[in-house]
Amino acid sequence: MYEETVVWQIRSEQMAILRRENLRSRLYSHAREAAPKVCAQMTAEHVRAVVDHCLNRCRHYGITRSYDMMRYLNLMFVFGFAFDAELPWAANALAFPNPDGRVDLLMDRALRQRAAAGGTRGKTA
Repeated sequence: MYEETVVWQIRSEQMAILRRENLRSRLYSHAREAAPKVCAQMTAEHVRAVVDHCLNRCRHYGITRSYDMMRYLNLMFVFGFAFDAELPWAANALAFPNPDGRVDLLMDRALRQRAAAGGTRGKTA
């Protein structure tokens, strides 16, 4: 007798779904750790909705690195969930021609805003 080997193949579409769900899970955990007081006031479903909103906004701006997505999520908790549309300095930074440099510029502008405001907290945190 011979032993039959079964080989499972994961299609690229399935891998994309696995990667996306893994990223969503990491962003969800990051949100709970980075903004525990805000997240404690939200349902798990609402936190997931914020993460999904973050992913949609990052996709819109061409932000693809998970580290940058986490930083964008942080800014959402500090400056408000619609900061990109409501704050001119943020919209300006997100219009930077190089998508890989957008979050670096955004973080620089955010730090300057916080320093100019004396480090006071934003709307949501």
